[in-house]
Formats: sequence, C-alpha cells, structure tokens
Amino acid sequence: MNNALYNQIRIFQIIASEGSITAAARKLEITAPSVSKALKTLEQHIGLPLFSRNTRRIELTEAGRRLLARSSDAVQALQDAIESVRDGRRTWASASLNIHTHRALRCM
Repeated sequence: MNNALYNQIRIFQIIASEGSITAAARKLEITAPSVSKALKTLEQHIGLPLFSRNTRRIELTEAGRRLLARSSDAVQALQDAIESVRDGRRTWASASLNIHTHRALRCM
C-alpha cells in the first residue's frame, strides 16, 4: 500500500466518524476540497461509491461499510506499530505486523 492510498483510507475513516466532509476537514486541519478530492480518488480506485451524498447528509454505502469495517483494524495496527517503535517499546527485530486485506483492496 502506498502512502497516498493510506492517507485516502484515513481520510475516508475520518469522514465516516465525523459524519461530514467539512467536519473531517476541520479535524484533519486541511481544506474541505482536499478531503473531497481524496475521497473521490479512493472511490475511483476502488470503483465503487463509498458514501451516498446529498446537500444535507453523507451516509456510508454498503461498500463503504465493508471498507470501514475491514480497514479499521489494519490502520490501527499500523498506528500501534509506529507508536511502539517511536516510543522504543519494541525493536525492529522483535516487532511484527500482520495486515489482512479484503480481496477488494488486494487489486490496488
């Protein structure tokens, strides 16, 4: 997984948790158009819409719910691994990270 894809997935997760692109942008301290563009790029990469949108609401689609469920543990594991290395609790020799992706993500 490249850095851009990881960032797009994190932005997707924050949109889902915040309930809007504007709120996600505030939390990430970036512009709403940047958040929207990252989401659009991720949706194009996957080939499916992740949210249904109208002027007042944004809701996860079935594909979005599946991606959120499958990506949350993987992203958390990456964040935990980075923190543990940063904090010096583990060395590279003893740290391990297992990431299991959904088959829809394997074609990326």
